Formats: sequence, C-alpha cells, structure tokens
Amino acid sequence: MVRKLPAVSSSTDTQERDKRIRKNSHYKIGQALEESSRDLSKEMPLHHVLTNCGELEKSIAECIVDNELETETEVVRRLKQILDTEIQVISTTKRTVSRILQDYQSDKRNYEVFIHNNTYTLYIYIYMYVHNI
Repeated sequence: MVRKLPAVSSSTDTQERDKRIRKNSHYKIGQALEESSRDLSKEMPLHHVLTNCGELEKSIAECIVDNELETETEVVRRLKQILDTEIQVISTTKRTVSRILQDYQSDKRNYEVFIHNNTYTLYIYIYMYVHNI
C-alpha cells in the first residue's frame, strides 16, 4: 500500500486553518460566551467577563489548531526526509532479498531432485547387491 504524503507548505492554507478552528470545541465555547454577553448591558461586569472569556476561548482554539498544523507539518517534513534518504536503500535491499529467495527456491528444487535421483540409484545398488546381480 502506497500513500502520498501531503505537501509541506511554508504558509498554511488559511481557509483550512479557519475551518479547523471553527470545528474546535474551545472556539464553539467562545462563540457561546460571546453570544451570551450580547444579551447583557455593556455596563454590566458579567458582560465584560463573558466577552473576555469568549475571546480567550477563541484564542485557545487558534493556539491549539496552530500547534496541530505545526506538528503535522514537521512530521510530514521528517517523513519526506526519511523517504528521500532511505527509499533507495530499501528498494535495493528488497531486490536483493527477492533475488536471494529465488536462488534459494531454485537450489532447494535442485537439491530435492538430486536426493530423489540418488536415493533411487542407491536402492538399485542395494537391490543388486542383495540379489548378487
């Protein structure tokens, strides 16, 4: 099974990033807090608390998604580096193992034929010896 790794890009697609942020549970909590603050008077302390907490939750969501994207980018970069440096060695070793396996199977067949022929010849010699032929 061969799978292609996603392209490593220095600038992450902002639409994909925004979509991931909106799916994050912290972002949804932040939205709910901000929506709750809209129902209150702007002079109320609870309004400021809900607004600030909502902004903080959204900020946490952004940090989480940015960290995930950075980690994914780094992992893909390292995997590509391993593939670029090791794929030649892996393919050469695979060919060598396949060739050795074919040689082994061929030698095994030849050995079995040799043993069968020599066993039959040995039976003939023993028969001739026993019967003084």
